[in-house]
Amino acid sequence: RDPLNLDILFIPLESFVLLPLIAGLCWLLMPTAAAAATLFCAYVAGVLHYEWAHFLVHTSYRPRSRYYRHLWQNHRLHHFKNERYWYGVSMTGGDWVLRTAPDRDQVASSPTCRTLGLEEDLGAGGARA
Repeated sequence: RDPLNLDILFIPLESFVLLPLIAGLCWLLMPTAAAAATLFCAYVAGVLHYEWAHFLVHTSYRPRSRYYRHLWQNHRLHHFKNERYWYGVSMTGGDWVLRTAPDRDQVASSPTCRTLGLEEDLGAGGARA
């Protein structure tokens, strides 16, 4: 409902208690300790990349690199044009596979993409019902 609110943007710190579990899964899935460590580091790098890309999307900063500018433009369409499309944050391949990344001119602007139905929750005076 508030895509520029950075207070609710990041993965909650409480979720970091899962890191030992994820490390254990890597240990079980991989044939060697080195492969498990590599998988775990790749996972952490992926999470950090997601958080960075998500942070950029939810700020007014316009990335200069072509890669991050593409991610920024793509996901901002999700928040500011139509919430039913352009879900990808750190990768856009899933949108391509699921066909949720049409040309922006082919999609009508959603009247609820900025509020996500908030107007239904508000009373006549604008206060929560």
